[in-house]
Amino acid sequence: MKKVIRLSLVLVLLAILGSAGAVFYLVFFGGESVVVPPMVGASVLDAVDMVERMGLQVRVDQEESLEPRGTVIAQWPQSGVKVNSEKIIILKVSKGGYKKALPDLRGMEFSRATAKLQELEFLLGDVIRVVNDKPSGVVVAQNPAAPVMISRTRPVSLLVSMGPEKSSSGRIVVPDVLGKDEESARKLVAQSGLSVSVEYVYTQSSPPGMAISLKPKAGTSLPPGGNVTVKVSTMRQSAKPPRPVEDERPAASSAPMEITVPGSTTQLGTQTTVSTQPSKPSSGGARIVVVPGEDASGPRPAPGPEDGQSQQKPAQGRPETPPSTSEPGKTAKIRYQVPPLTKPLQLKIEIIDKKGARTLVEKEVSGGEYVSLDGTYVGEAAVTIYLGGEFVWQDRYR
Repeated sequence: MKKVIRLSLVLVLLAILGSAGAVFYLVFFGGESVVVPPMVGASVLDAVDMVERMGLQVRVDQEESLEPRGTVIAQWPQSGVKVNSEKIIILKVSKGGYKKALPDLRGMEFSRATAKLQELEFLLGDVIRVVNDKPSGVVVAQNPAAPVMISRTRPVSLLVSMGPEKSSSGRIVVPDVLGKDEESARKLVAQSGLSVSVEYVYTQSSPPGMAISLKPKAGTSLPPGGNVTVKVSTMRQSAKPPRPVEDERPAASSAPMEITVPGSTTQLGTQTTVSTQPSKPSSGGARIVVVPGEDASGPRPAPGPEDGQSQQKPAQGRPETPPSTSEPGKTAKIRYQVPPLTKPLQLKIEIIDKKGARTLVEKEVSGGEYVSLDGTYVGEAAVTIYLGGEFVWQDRYR
């Protein structure tokens, strides 16, 4: 009887040990092993569906990230690792707090500032208008202040000028719009209660379409509706006839001039002295003098061998062509660091010198890209940089 009891106890103990061993094996070594697939960058819905179809369990943790909402930004275990079917896969997913660089809107005309926000997919917040020395319609402050990285869901509030406080006489101060584009300059002057007219001035020292002069000057007081002339730079030259070349010689007096022509003889065999009034220079700057004994329609023929003169004289009336005096070329070292961008933009670098306007670079660039190049120019040059079609910088070289 005792033997039966002891045998029963041994069998029970063996069963317990066997079960424990089986459980241990299944937990740590048992089950079908699978290879973890790469899921970083995929949508969380696709990643979870993929893991569950492989018979694995999944846990999703959300974190702040620059990646779009619902994108897998990390996983554990890493892809390529073999795990059993009971393993839990942890996925870290972006909350969608996508942040972008907020531009500096101060100094922009209000409609242009709001268009810039819409282009970059920012929300417009509160707009507060205040009396300020800046021209009416100009953004004088913003919240948040640039530069800063914010999410697209955060509103941007603007403080917009209503112009300076009007004087007791009711006169309006001419706003300072120098350096702004033509459209903004027109709007700012008009919003101040003044009329505006535009004159286009050919120049190579400023970007086309920029306000370079005001008449009257900024700060001048005008009655309401007074006219302000804005001069805008342009690369188009007006079609005016060229001015005649002025004679560099000093102006002659009204007294007659005496011109002695050697070798010209009269019937008496003496030299001829011609008295004549100074003729007005022609369009080419030359003077015409008619000598007696010559036909006015052409020069006197040179003496031939029958006159006993065999020596030939050099041709008259054809000035020697001066040697070319082209200026030596110079080199402009251009260095530009592209600011942080959310998407690639078109970069254009233009140089203007005595030879005219030329494009040095026109390509698509990414944020943080460093651009380095050398441009040759003659005399003086202006190098202008445009990013995304907007003027960002100009430098001058001498």
